[in-house]
Amino acid sequence: MFFLLTFGKIFSQTSIWLDLGSSFKGSIARDDFKNWESGYDNISNEFDLKFTKLDFFVPLKFGIAGGLQFDRNEIGINYAADGSSLSEYISFPSYQSAANYTIPGTVSFRTSTSTTSFNLYFGRYLGKSKNFKVFLGGTLFRRAGKKGEVIKTGEFSNSANLSSTSIIDITYNHYTFDLKRSLGFNGGFDYKVKYKNKYLFTAGFTLKFDRSYLFYNIIRITTDKGGPNERMYTLNHYPTNSSINFTLCRRFNYNLKD
Repeated sequence: MFFLLTFGKIFSQTSIWLDLGSSFKGSIARDDFKNWESGYDNISNEFDLKFTKLDFFVPLKFGIAGGLQFDRNEIGINYAADGSSLSEYISFPSYQSAANYTIPGTVSFRTSTSTTSFNLYFGRYLGKSKNFKVFLGGTLFRRAGKKGEVIKTGEFSNSANLSSTSIIDITYNHYTFDLKRSLGFNGGFDYKVKYKNKYLFTAGFTLKFDRSYLFYNIIRITTDKGGPNERMYTLNHYPTNSSINFTLCRRFNYNLKD
């Protein structure tokens, strides 16, 4: 009898909800397979390489979510178009043979990956109005293609004169990693925005964290190509599944007690 009374009370306070919305996303990348620290400071006196560890290239993502809310608690699952992005810049002195002088030269690469993510989480509403919610859960990231396949999906090359006798050659390649799926975490908060006690929309912030990656970039830079001091640098960058997301959605509720 105690179980039935308790279950009946929870059921009477439960509603089914559906969220439709989008997020403004910043992707997080790293340049070392095991660590987050940068390892490319002053690698060469002939060029400088930088990349965006927090990148907002192709930021808009869309998703749909649904779940159950009972009293102050909520269980939800979200399916979203996801992915990562990375912007890389290489600067060097560009020699202009026609005028016999040097100007700053720059080569840039911008890539974006396409994945999907399934986010399962548990949330708790705080305050008397039950408008502010904090949540924490797990995320499954997935890319297209087969597991174990490493496929080149993009390639670009460029060259320039460093001096009257020296050439810099830059080759960029983008690959899929042999992983097809990866597990991570998600957490954050959101707030139901109302006007004159009428619900308008929900705004929030979500952090997705996963050290793994499903794609990676390789940049090969050769200085003094074909000359006596030729040297090649191979630099890897990893757009991880981690990201920060500013979300905006509209919620639709159905109360089971009705």
